[in-house]
Amino acid sequence: MKKNLIVLFVSILALLTLFFTIDTKINAAEPTAAGKVVFHYQLWDGDYSSSGLWTWGTGTGGTSSAVTSTVTDAFGGVYEINVMSDADDEIGLIPLRKDITLDSRWDSRETPDGYHIKFNVTALKNGTVNELHVYYFQGGYQTYYLADPAKVNVIVLYYDPSGTYEDNLGVHAWNGWENFTEPSWGTPAKVFSDGFKSPGNVQGKAALLQFTPDGTKDPGFLIYAGSDQTKKHASAGDIKGFKDLKAGAVKVVYVSGGSVYDGVDKRQTFVDNAFTFDFIPFALATLDGTYAKDPRVIFVKTSIAVTTKEKTGEETYYVNEVIGQKIEVVPSEDGWKLPTDLPEYPAYKATALPANVKGRVVFHYQKWDGNYTGTGLWTWNAGTDGTKDGVAMTGVDAFGAVMEINIDDDAADTIGIIPIGAEIGSDARWNHRETPDGQHINFDVTAIKAGTATTIHVYYFQGGFQTYYVADPAKANVLVLYFDKTGTYEENLGVHAWNGWENFTETDWGTPAKVFKDGFKSPDNVQGKAALLQFTPDGTKDPGLLIYAGDDATKKHPSGNLDGFKTMTAGQVKLVYVTVETIFQSRIDFAPVAFGGEVIFTDVYGDVAYVRDVMGLIDLKTYFTLKQGTTVVPIAQIDYNTTADSTNEFVIQLAEANALNNTKAYTLHFNNGLTGDKQLLAEIALDLDKEKPVIALVDPDAAITVALGAKWDQSLFPVYRVTDNRDANLTPKVYVAKGHGTLDTNKVGDYPIRLEVVDEWGNVGQLDFTITVVAPEKGCKANSASAMVGFGLLGLVFFFRRRRYA
Repeated sequence: MKKNLIVLFVSILALLTLFFTIDTKINAAEPTAAGKVVFHYQLWDGDYSSSGLWTWGTGTGGTSSAVTSTVTDAFGGVYEINVMSDADDEIGLIPLRKDITLDSRWDSRETPDGYHIKFNVTALKNGTVNELHVYYFQGGYQTYYLADPAKVNVIVLYYDPSGTYEDNLGVHAWNGWENFTEPSWGTPAKVFSDGFKSPGNVQGKAALLQFTPDGTKDPGFLIYAGSDQTKKHASAGDIKGFKDLKAGAVKVVYVSGGSVYDGVDKRQTFVDNAFTFDFIPFALATLDGTYAKDPRVIFVKTSIAVTTKEKTGEETYYVNEVIGQKIEVVPSEDGWKLPTDLPEYPAYKATALPANVKGRVVFHYQKWDGNYTGTGLWTWNAGTDGTKDGVAMTGVDAFGAVMEINIDDDAADTIGIIPIGAEIGSDARWNHRETPDGQHINFDVTAIKAGTATTIHVYYFQGGFQTYYVADPAKANVLVLYFDKTGTYEENLGVHAWNGWENFTETDWGTPAKVFKDGFKSPDNVQGKAALLQFTPDGTKDPGLLIYAGDDATKKHPSGNLDGFKTMTAGQVKLVYVTVETIFQSRIDFAPVAFGGEVIFTDVYGDVAYVRDVMGLIDLKTYFTLKQGTTVVPIAQIDYNTTADSTNEFVIQLAEANALNNTKAYTLHFNNGLTGDKQLLAEIALDLDKEKPVIALVDPDAAITVALGAKWDQSLFPVYRVTDNRDANLTPKVYVAKGHGTLDTNKVGDYPIRLEVVDEWGNVGQLDFTITVVAPEKGCKANSASAMVGFGLLGLVFFFRRRRYA
């Protein structure tokens, strides 16, 4: 039977249980603050010398950026965050394990890049409370636990070193827990979530259980997955003893390896046992841990899972998947279209610069429909003999309409310009202005006045408002336009560029150079982006770029880069248009796709090659050594789950010739052969079965009597059962001991009978009982049918002898 010592162990545990709760001295919130968040942070190594938080959204004057502290409580590091009345409803928090004051802090963040804890502070802002106490465990990701000041708060951590947990894992609970329903036995309350990770990145589970204390309520619980066999701390007993805790108290209970570590003062003991590699000792109550099941089979369980596979090579495989998109623009009857009946405009030819002016601004104006009838501009402040008022185009070039503005030496430093799309020659011109009423382009002409430039070429796109681009006569000038039909653009939109662009810094991949600004609008008034990129051409320089927002997924033209600028010459202007993932070299090709019809994307499939690691099983047999004294006992084989990448459960098998002897002592050793922090070492004295089976009568007080001379009635043989601490049901293997099984019903007296059973280890259990033959009462004639019965091995054998009576 299972050892009675279990009861003793549980009793001792109950006597030693400590109620260790958390008490922290907190400064009052700043007088101007709405309240304070007190963040309690538990690290497994207990080192809070450079840990901290990064926070934002706390309002004007609130705690922000790096939060440091030298304060600790029984739980861990304590960090205070003042929250102002104008704070966001949710502030941002990132716990940082170390280097809080250094740029390397981000290598120790608890949440991945781009993720953080969103913590609701409306209770502080509306004055419901003035403090919120938050509890967080290392590896908690975005999971935290908020203590209720009106309740007892019990935080329960459960850790399985394998990192695997039953879907049905939960608690059976009783006597008044309030933040979940206490279900009936067999239906666990699923209170656990991913609440922490081990230093080795193995997931752990945690839950917050709460009740309102009144001095009489005495709640308790146990962790299981729905049955006795799945109890996680059977030998330690139920988790209870919260009756005397006060409102606002926070208590932490750690559970792992069948043990319960009660209180935050047990953190280090929990860490040493749960996160340090070792053999898990044999637990009799659950038949779990490391022990010899029988002389040839050893069950092994370790506190940390062991890697079972290693890379042996690589292989290429192919997946048929989307490799791109075919883009089609389907014209619609009511969609925007290029006109087909435009007149032929004269080509622009620069006119001679009058002798009475200092220089000239040449204004190039691109309209999407190419209709330049009546196009021009309005200008002023160009000086006495400078151009003024309405200026009609003098012709068109490859870019668009061209207008000339002559600048006199007495011109203002900045002249005014209003591009006019049509009807420049009439008062209706103002219906076609590019800038709103009261606004215009202020264009600097000091270079002309100073004599450093004679001609300045300016490029302007329809819908450009006050944005224009000045070509540098000493450089190659590339105008890049990008249009999204939705009019929405990432904040991080920019370019990745290389090989010699000069008017911006060529940044590393992942950090776009933000060269774009609002440079044009569609005919339907949707905003577009434009940029001017420049380099000094020398016939060898071959710069390129791509438009993106920081990663491959945000490339705006995945089919190829923007390049081919090597042959450009100084002063040349080249245009590149990008929309719907397509690169265009001309307005005529770009505008109908960007502004007209419906864009249809069709997925294009192809075989994509991927490379994956080929993993082979590690010979784990080399990790284990079994010794009897100094003598190595050969291991025949190691069995484990070969489909898993790691496991903490193994079965060692021995050959018959090397079977264990429970009169000897054995030590099991583990060494994975690695060095440094990857080395795993452990040893344990092997638990052998030295306890004999127990045979017990179902009714130990029953008297077995047979009348003198009566025939033996087999139903009189007592019912018994066998219990053993390790073996399965041994009852069918019970036999009558040799020389202890004879009954003679012809003789009055007591006949001792002995039952025996042998377990897998050769431990012999015995039971003695007595059958009594009694004389009949006077006057009764004895039955003479039977004389002697012999009880044989594994059954009963009857011997009959005829007897005569006078």
